[in-house]
Order: sequence, then C-alpha cells, then structure tokens
Amino acid sequence: MSRPPKKHRSSGRNFKGRRKRSVAQVPKEAVEVTISGLGAQGDGLAKAEIQTRSQNLYIAGALPGETVRAQTVAKRGDGLVAQLLEVITPSTQRVEPNCPYFASCGGCALQHLDPKAYGPWKRERVARVLAQRGFGDVDVFDPILIGEGTRRRVTFSALKRGKHVTFGFNARSSHDLVAIDKCPLLVDGLNTLIAPLNTAMAGILKDGARARVSITGCDNGADVLIEAGAAPGLEAREALAAFVQNTSAVRLGWKEEGLAPEPIAQEVAPLIYLSGVPVE
Repeated sequence: MSRPPKKHRSSGRNFKGRRKRSVAQVPKEAVEVTISGLGAQGDGLAKAEIQTRSQNLYIAGALPGETVRAQTVAKRGDGLVAQLLEVITPSTQRVEPNCPYFASCGGCALQHLDPKAYGPWKRERVARVLAQRGFGDVDVFDPILIGEGTRRRVTFSALKRGKHVTFGFNARSSHDLVAIDKCPLLVDGLNTLIAPLNTAMAGILKDGARARVSITGCDNGADVLIEAGAAPGLEAREALAAFVQNTSAVRLGWKEEGLAPEPIAQEVAPLIYLSGVPVE
C-alpha cells in the first residue's frame, strides 16, 4: 500500500543549508530635517518621524546647522541612511570641494567642510573615543592637518569588464568603482602612475577579475604591490617588467590571497630616508 507523501515544513534555510536572512523593508520617504551634528564617518546626523516612529538619519554631504531634504534609502545600525536631495539652508562652513570626484568617490567624506572646522571636529572625535574608554581627563592636542599633494601612500581598486578596466576608488559604502584620472591628495609621482597602471591592468586581468593596487611613494621611486588572483603568466610578467622600466616605479610585486608577496620586477631597492639614513 502506497503511503501519502510527507508534508515538509520549511526549515528557513536556503539550498546550501544556510539560514535565510529576512530583509528589512526600508520605507522610501522624503523628509525635511535640520542637521544636528557629524557622525564618525562624516555623515550629517538628524532625526525624523518615519511612519510614526522617530528614526536616526545618516545623511552624507550634509553639515551641522543645515536644513536639508533627504530620502531614506537603507538600514544602518540604529537608524537609516538617507540620500541628500537638496540643501535648503546651507551652513556657513560649507565650501566647494576641490576634487571633481567628491560627489561619487568614497575616498573622502568631508571635502565640503571648511578646513578650519574640520580640525576641531577631528579633535573632538578623538577626545570622545578616549572618554568612552575611561580616558576623559587626557589632553587631546589639535590635529596636524597636511595639505593637498602630500600623501605618499594609496590603494586603488581595479575591475575588468570585457576589454575595459575601471581603475580608481570605491564609491561611498559600495563595492562599485569610480574611475579617476587624478587624486588631489596624492603626490605627483603617484598620480602619474594611474594611466600606465590602468593600461597594464587591461592587459593582465581576466574578464570579471578584481585587483587591489597599493603604491608607496619612496624617495627614489614608487613601490607597487598588486593583490589579485593566480600568479601572472610569462606574458603578464613581461608586461609588468616593462611597466617598471618605463615609469617611476622601482619595484613591483604580486600577492595571491593567503600567500606572501612575490617580487616580479625591481630596478633598485625602494628607499626612504629617516634623519638622513636610507631605509629599504
């Protein structure tokens, strides 16, 4: 006698055996709010009634004292991320960002804030973190702020789609990449490597592959490290060696995940000078 089929109750797990995650629905609502402060990541902080509930809002690009219109787009911690739609009443501390990529690139958060206000905000952040850990009586000095064109270290990301490579930085809170030609924070020696690195990545990466490219500007040239998939083949190694020969780079290495970096090409040892002493 055949038995009736068993009724199976859903286990709440997907086909790989992992428990399914419930995705919270975020109400897409436009609100007008006044910004009360800046968060740890440089977001404007505000509160708003969203569906009869008071919610903390995090609004990138908004400054304290401003009245803005924003639309909620995602959940974040104890509140909601909101996209800035309009600055109704701008702050007197708002300035024009010097970087053309600021609106899309996630590398900088507060280029729209007057540098005279940025220093005190940074100092207050340090003092608050120390106080939360029991060091409220510690003197915190004003930060030493460096100007544009002085940063000697940078990590770029690269993604190949078809024959095209997007080379630049991640967008804010995203894995999407923003292609850049120049970063105003970097020393000239690092900016001059962006175009040839883009070309090199186009010839080396496979379709769909990502890579991280870290560069340190040394006193005698640039030290480059590529973090990507499998070790490059002979043709790719020759292209990387040519890159070192034809640019200001003096060394290039390749790092597979979980392995130590492998030197690919080196003309001389990259050096920095500390109190007149050369250090590799």
